[in-house]
Amino acid sequence: MAQFSEVRQYILDKKIEKMPYAEIVENLQILYGLKYNENHLCTILAKEIPEKIALTAQKNRLIVETPKSQCKRCHTCGRLLPCDPIFFVRNRSRRDGFSSNCKECEKQRRIERGGQSTYDRRSKESPLH
Repeated sequence: MAQFSEVRQYILDKKIEKMPYAEIVENLQILYGLKYNENHLCTILAKEIPEKIALTAQKNRLIVETPKSQCKRCHTCGRLLPCDPIFFVRNRSRRDGFSSNCKECEKQRRIERGGQSTYDRRSKESPLH
């Protein structure tokens, strides 16, 4: 259920297929123009991917367990989500303390307006120069 970037999904799939790190590094250079080393792949597989899976599990658990009375509807996408900093940015000027749009919609809005590149700085997927 965790949605990974194309590169992260490729790394995970190839490691599940038991492809050696050196071969994955070589393929990333060819396919995506990315210069990763084997240590960085280990970090991705041991830390980044499990953290994303855990966050997705936490979000799903909150969605299931939070009573509707403690949820709010995103103004943009219309999804009913728990009033929690995982889903909404804090905004003191709002009565409930959270922005009216969920974080996913806010991120998409920033990308569309050019305020944030499609490259997510935390995913570290830009080619090294």
